[in-house]
Amino acid sequence: MYGVTGDGSCVCTQPDLRGTSTCAAGSPVAKDLLRWYPTWNLAAQSTRAGPAESGIQRDDKTKAANRDSSEEGSCTFAMAAVETPVAAGPLEGLVIRSSRTAESMPRDTSSSRTPRTVTGATASPAMPTPLRSNPSLLAASLPVLDLLGLRRTEAEREEFAAVFSGCGLLQGMDPVAYAYGGHQFGHWAGQLGDGRAITLGEVVRPNGAAWELQLKGAGRTAFSRGGDGRAVLRSSIREFLASEAMHALGVPTTRSLAIVTSNDDVVRDQFYDGNVEAEKAAVVTRVAPSGSWLRIGTFELQAHRRDLPVLRKLAEHAMELLLPPGTPHQAGELLTWVTRQTAELVARWQAVGFVHGVLNTDNFSIFGITIDYGPFAFLDWYDPAFVPNTSDDESRYAFDQQPQAAHWSLERLLEALQLVDASLDPSHTAAFWPRYTECHLARMLEKLGAHDDRGRDDECAVAAPHTQIASAAVVRGLLEAMAATSADYSRTFVLLAEHPVCNPTSLTATEQQGEDEEGAAVSGDATDALLSALRGVSNVDDATWHAHAGGWQKWLAAYCELLTTLGVPGKERKERMMRVNPRYVLRNHLAHVAIEEAKTGNFTEVQALLRALSQPFMHRAEFSRFEELPPKWAHQRGIRQLSCSS
Repeated sequence: MYGVTGDGSCVCTQPDLRGTSTCAAGSPVAKDLLRWYPTWNLAAQSTRAGPAESGIQRDDKTKAANRDSSEEGSCTFAMAAVETPVAAGPLEGLVIRSSRTAESMPRDTSSSRTPRTVTGATASPAMPTPLRSNPSLLAASLPVLDLLGLRRTEAEREEFAAVFSGCGLLQGMDPVAYAYGGHQFGHWAGQLGDGRAITLGEVVRPNGAAWELQLKGAGRTAFSRGGDGRAVLRSSIREFLASEAMHALGVPTTRSLAIVTSNDDVVRDQFYDGNVEAEKAAVVTRVAPSGSWLRIGTFELQAHRRDLPVLRKLAEHAMELLLPPGTPHQAGELLTWVTRQTAELVARWQAVGFVHGVLNTDNFSIFGITIDYGPFAFLDWYDPAFVPNTSDDESRYAFDQQPQAAHWSLERLLEALQLVDASLDPSHTAAFWPRYTECHLARMLEKLGAHDDRGRDDECAVAAPHTQIASAAVVRGLLEAMAATSADYSRTFVLLAEHPVCNPTSLTATEQQGEDEEGAAVSGDATDALLSALRGVSNVDDATWHAHAGGWQKWLAAYCELLTTLGVPGKERKERMMRVNPRYVLRNHLAHVAIEEAKTGNFTEVQALLRALSQPFMHRAEFSRFEELPPKWAHQRGIRQLSCSS
């Protein structure tokens, strides 16, 4: 961590992993951390004197042009304190330019941070407001560094933390905040926009892939309304971990490059109950495919204003980004593409037990990726009506309502695009349901080892179409048994993978030959052993369990029959299931523990959790604690359920 002394010079206060503190150049911490952790902490460096030595130059013109806010921050790295971002020295391997969306679409002419209505534009210039006090890099994701073509050692540099805290700008960066509106909990909310997120530009890789970089918590913009433009440490850690966890699970998502924390205090009423507390501010760097910040609400805002020139240009830009080469640039083609991608995304959410919490239209990217991690949760015990957001009094965005919420949002996109093409009709968005149903079945069968989409052109095409009715019945029966016994969602699939499920008499002669685990290892007590294991991950009393144990037995018989029909040997079933069913899930109580430790300056639990979540399918003894069922204290308010406060 870097602080500023009375004379403006920098002092190092970053503790190493052994709990000591050093400023020695060449600290072993700096050299060893990459080997031990999949994140990089801003390790000890030698004290530096000023801007020239740090490679960071002050830009007085930029400073003067953006001093319209009374809440300017100041960078307190190894430089004289400055109140606005400065020109930073290059980070090797990172070449950045304006985002295509910012370049292609009309932009607001004012760079003022004063909240206002922005019309005739989809973006507004937005200079980041630097963190004031002791900004320091909490963690950086090494895989995302690789994704962007950044050398991993670049995260050691002071400029890295400066840039990704809003304290410095690299050549080519063109910071903007995007405009959008949205329906929130079913009601039109008008202009919303990036009130604390600032897109710096995009990195284009040699293969043509372009990745937008966005700072969340980087200060006020034209869209901040009454907010302070900041994000707190707890929500920043949750987003950082969630995006990397979802990626590891195979769910399309934004990524997180880094978190920079500080000693800046921001005031929040976490539960909206009048209990206001000071929390520490942090900045998360989000990474997403170019254009991913185009939301359904982006189109809605222009449609509600009847700004047809901007709406048409927006639709054309989206078609250029999304539609495959040779596809006609028609609004119907765009809507069909977005509908299909959204259906596939939500099917994956349901399969991994992810509950977003705030599925307003402004939180749906037209790219079909997960964005805006707020009061989300992963299921503990299976409860289809689970609501992770304390503000969702009507359970509008409960786990089992997510498909309906997605379809409802697509209908709002349809309404917006009808101003571009009046021939569009509900048949375009109605295609959501068959695609969602098809993909959800495929994902659930995959979790049961009864489907393998590798090498298939269509990952949702079930290998044996003639078994679809039986397959759907098996999936439905499993979810009913899990709901009746409050079975832990993730652990149930791991147990099914670890235990044989078929008796030898139910297997064909061919299946019983060789080393097939299903046939060779099963004894007459196999069912009882599996039921006992399932009892151990159920959150019900004995009477309730015994009342529904017969349902589990019935389901196991149907499951075994399906496996036999498909000809899936036990060993293959286990291997398939182990590839897709995570042992490590970002449960809310695990995130809570890591956050509480981080508040004290101890980031090791965040790092350990990230390591586990980055490889969620492989058991490692050092992370056994992350496989345990949630303790009773995890059920309390503020842990299992959260508010939108961030």
